[in-house]
Amino acid sequence: MRYRPNTGFFAFILNRLTGVLLALFILPHFLIIWFLRDPAKYEAIRGLCTRPAAKLSEAGLLALVLAHGGNGIRVILLEAGAPTRSQKILFWAAFALGLLVLAVAARHMTGGAP
Repeated sequence: MRYRPNTGFFAFILNRLTGVLLALFILPHFLIIWFLRDPAKYEAIRGLCTRPAAKLSEAGLLALVLAHGGNGIRVILLEAGAPTRSQKILFWAAFALGLLVLAVAARHMTGGAP
């Protein structure tokens, strides 16, 4: 008998991967906040945050949060009694909603819309 990965398997891997990446983001985030106590360093960091690469990384962070959160809501629904046969539908619904929110938010974050 051969195992064939399914949507639930990929959702599991995605949830773990996004969780690890979000955890890795915490340390630099705290370091930046710690540096903000000094006015000179604050201005230097603020200057870095206006660069396109910084805005792109913020959009990437939002994508991680949306993927992890959407997948978490899917797991909560399954644990609360949603039929497991709806797992694929829940995954793709969370994915589509996350992409929609990411597209709208990234456009605002990069200055594309007021």
